[in-house]
Amino acid sequence: MKYKDTSLIQDQKVMTYESKTYRMEVSGLELDEKGDQNVVFKLSKKNTVLPSTEQKKTTVSVEVPKPNLEVSQSTIDTIQNKTVDLTSYVSTDEDATITLKGDVNYAQVGTYTVTATATNEAGGSTSTNLTVNVNKDDFYDKIAEAAKAQVGVNQDCTMLVTNSLKAVGINFHGWPSEYLSLGDQTDNPVPGDICVYQGHVSIYIGNGQAVHGGWNGNQTVITNVQCSTPLIAYVHVRH
Repeated sequence: MKYKDTSLIQDQKVMTYESKTYRMEVSGLELDEKGDQNVVFKLSKKNTVLPSTEQKKTTVSVEVPKPNLEVSQSTIDTIQNKTVDLTSYVSTDEDATITLKGDVNYAQVGTYTVTATATNEAGGSTSTNLTVNVNKDDFYDKIAEAAKAQVGVNQDCTMLVTNSLKAVGINFHGWPSEYLSLGDQTDNPVPGDICVYQGHVSIYIGNGQAVHGGWNGNQTVITNVQCSTPLIAYVHVRH
């Protein structure tokens, strides 16, 4: 018998096969779905009225091929506010597409689970879980702590800031105004931001305080952000 066509009869898909003498109608078979299915085969002679029709019910097992799903790294670490392209960690066959299910709040420290699913044209699918660890961003804390560790050291203001930035791998030294180039200006400073003044520079440590070098000569002290030198801007260092 040769396949003729597929039609809908009473909302059910029916596939028709014919030979010179017989016609067979197959209903209940879903080729895009795997597993056991109850299928009805209805065999009749062509151009013959229904009393000669024979009908048989059986259960068939349909096996849909699954796509390959390769994962280069199942646990991914990042820091707050740094998003990750999770699709770059998974790959699949040419005839398959990948979807991701699960939310990651990159602004919130925590562990998140995302399910990656590869689905091919035949309807087969393969899934795996990715674990995303969003860790605290301690970049700015390191700058602030490095500044506080220098209290009492004899140095000018620029050396204080330069030595604080070394704690996060930034090697920079210049005039106070040149530190403006290291980040974005902000009206909401956090500990670790740079305070740039006219002819002076310091490190903000929170609660309206900053670590200043070159204080009363060359001392490094903790005192108020505001000082006799006008503040130009707070700088949030890029990283």
